[in-house]
Amino acid sequence: MSESRPPLKSAQQFLIVGLLIGILAGCIGGSGFVYMYTNTTDLVYKGGAYPDELTTNYQDHYLAMTIDSYLVNEQLDQVEQRFQSFPPVPQIRALARQSTAYAASGRTAEAQMINGLAAQLKLSGGWTNAIIEPVLVDLSAQYQAEGNAAKPQALNDFSLVVLGAVIVPVEGEQPPVTEGEQPAEQVPATEPESGTDLAIEGTPPPVSSSNWLSIICACLLGLIGILLALWLIRRRTAAEMARKKEIVYEGEGVPPILQWSSTYTLGRNPYDESFTLETEAGDFLGEAGIGMNNVVEGSSSGQVKDFDVWVFDKTDINTYSRIVMSEAAYNDEELRNRVELNPLAKAISAKQGDSTTIESKTMRIEVKLDEVELDETKLFFNNLKITINVFLQEGVDIKSGEMDIPDHLS
Repeated sequence: MSESRPPLKSAQQFLIVGLLIGILAGCIGGSGFVYMYTNTTDLVYKGGAYPDELTTNYQDHYLAMTIDSYLVNEQLDQVEQRFQSFPPVPQIRALARQSTAYAASGRTAEAQMINGLAAQLKLSGGWTNAIIEPVLVDLSAQYQAEGNAAKPQALNDFSLVVLGAVIVPVEGEQPPVTEGEQPAEQVPATEPESGTDLAIEGTPPPVSSSNWLSIICACLLGLIGILLALWLIRRRTAAEMARKKEIVYEGEGVPPILQWSSTYTLGRNPYDESFTLETEAGDFLGEAGIGMNNVVEGSSSGQVKDFDVWVFDKTDINTYSRIVMSEAAYNDEELRNRVELNPLAKAISAKQGDSTTIESKTMRIEVKLDEVELDETKLFFNNLKITINVFLQEGVDIKSGEMDIPDHLS
């Protein structure tokens, strides 16, 4: 006997299990590498980017959120710590814009708190009027151009607290700079969201090693669950295959590799059943089935005169038929001749207990008529039950070409 190739389903299961084991090993190895790298390497951005490394828009948001957090906790030291990486101009602009936004929206208490904060930061930061005035003049010109009367007035309130005077916008000129002082670099202003109630609690903490351990454990549990599910599915499939092997066969010789039964009763309309032909190892052979062929003309309950029992062999790509006919239909020469026109079909008269055989390139199919009940006129079926036994032909390869039959099927 020649050695057969492994079944397709077994190969697929082997590949799936191997893939899952590879994924599991990759997750464990990758997670371990990342864990070792993050704990042995001094990362420059381990806690995230520094505030002054953000884009201008995000710097404005950062400053605005710091100011809003002061409205909640009133901790001046936190504001000074978070502002220390920024030059005076962005700080002044952020304070002025937040104060103006609150005042313009009717929240004067918050605006006054921001004004007081600006005055304290002016003292602790050593801001001079020469630095503050250009920023406020620029903002005043912007608000004037917007046509919003509330914002210039609110900005003047901020200016009175910080400078002791209101700001008059100057078009096309910048106020003179005191000798010995250089104005700070002007950063294009963008309008932040007003009324934000967010607080920043300093630099984000570094990634904890327990987080990586949690990720590794989660990956392990997920893959173990998948493997367990595959194991259960395989056991269930094996149990189903074991049930398929329990074939009751009273004939002589090697038992069939498959056995299938179907029952028709009068009024079952439509009636069309089929099943897949395959070996115990899951190798596909073809299909077989039974269906209604001719019915009595004008009958509303589907009175069937004959049935088509068919077999499709995937090796020679042919469909073979046995037309099981009632006594009256079989005696109808026109109907019988119509069947015989097909060289792969054969008409048989339905008699209980009779059998017929269909031979294909790789299979031998025995069709047994277990129960046959006709109406009184013998024209149509009241009941029909058939059993199909599928045998594998000897000396053929079920995959391709001709070779000895595998040992487990001999």
